[in-house]
Amino acid sequence: MLNQPLHAALMSLPGVDASRGIEVLQCSSANATGAIIYLVSARTHRRVDAVVKTPRNPSAHHSIAAEWDNVTQLHRDTNFGQLLPAPLRRFDLDGATFYAYGGIAGNTMFARYRNRLLSSRDRMRASFGRQALDAALRLHASHTRAVSGAVLAQDLRDTLLMLRGLVSDIPAALDGHAAKAIENLANSGIELPVGRIHGDFSPYNLMTEGRFRSGCSGIIDWEHSEPDRPQHLDIFRFISGCELMGRRTFEGGAALLRMSSPDNPVANKLWLPWLRSMAPVHAAAATQPAVYGALWMHFFVVAAYREQRRHSNPADVSPSTYFRGLCELAAKSAQPSHPR
Repeated sequence: MLNQPLHAALMSLPGVDASRGIEVLQCSSANATGAIIYLVSARTHRRVDAVVKTPRNPSAHHSIAAEWDNVTQLHRDTNFGQLLPAPLRRFDLDGATFYAYGGIAGNTMFARYRNRLLSSRDRMRASFGRQALDAALRLHASHTRAVSGAVLAQDLRDTLLMLRGLVSDIPAALDGHAAKAIENLANSGIELPVGRIHGDFSPYNLMTEGRFRSGCSGIIDWEHSEPDRPQHLDIFRFISGCELMGRRTFEGGAALLRMSSPDNPVANKLWLPWLRSMAPVHAAAATQPAVYGALWMHFFVVAAYREQRRHSNPADVSPSTYFRGLCELAAKSAQPSHPR
C-alpha cells in the first residue's frame, strides 16, 4: 500500500487524470541494484499514464539516474525521440529519488511472446525482428560514423581486458577464440557503424501494439545507452534476447551457437536488412563466416562483461549466461556461422 505523500505525488504527475482517482501497480526489476517500479493509470481508462522508478537500494541509484539523464537528453532528438518515454518529473521523497516517465502504448515483445496462443516461436521471433528493424535504423542512423575492422578489434580487445578485471580465471581456450576474432576483425577490411546505441535492445524493452504493426511504439530502459559504441552490438543483443526468451534453463554454448546460426529467423529479418542499410558497401564482407563469427565473439565478450559488472560479486560466474556459455563454446572449439 502506498503512503500518503507518495500517493499524492503520483496523482499530481503531468498527464495523469486523477479526477476519479488512480490505480497503481507496483513491480520491480530482477537485479539486486535495480528499481521498484510503479505503473500509474487513471481510473477513467486502461492505459498506463506514467511509469515511476526508484532505486531498490537508495545508495545504488547510478543506473536509474543514468537512464533519466539519457532519456532527458535523447527525448529531444527529432529523429528518434518519439521512441523514448517522455521524462515527466524527478522528485525526492522520504530519502529516496523517484523518476517519472510517460507511458508508452502497447506491450513489450516479451509480454506478447509470453501470452501467445497459436503463433509458433520462430514465426513470432521473425515478426519481432521485422518490427525492431525500423526502431534500430531510426536510432542508429541519427548518430553514426563508419570505423574499420581494426577499431572493432580494439574495442573487443579492450572489453576482454575489462572482463579479466572481473573474472581472473578466463580459460585459455576462450582466450584463443577471442584472439582469433581480434585478428579476423583487424584483417577484415570492413567498415561498420559506430555511434549511439540503446545498450539493452531486446524483446524485453521494445514495445509494440500488435503483430501486424510494421514498427515499434517505443523503447524503454535506457540506462545502458552509450553515445559511441559499435552499433551491431544492439542488433546482436536483440537476436540473442529472442533466442533466450522463454527458455527455462540456459544451455551454454549451444544457445550461443543457435543465436549465430544461419537458420536463425531473427538474424535474417533484422541483421541482414540493417547491415544492407547501414553499411551497404561492406555488407557482403561482414557476412563472411570468419568475420561474422568474430562480430559475434565481440558481442559475447561485451555481454559477458556487462553481465559480470552488474553482479554484486563479480567473481561469481554461476549466474552468468554469456560467460559460462563462452567457456562452453570455447571448450567445444565451435565457430559461429553466418546467415545467408
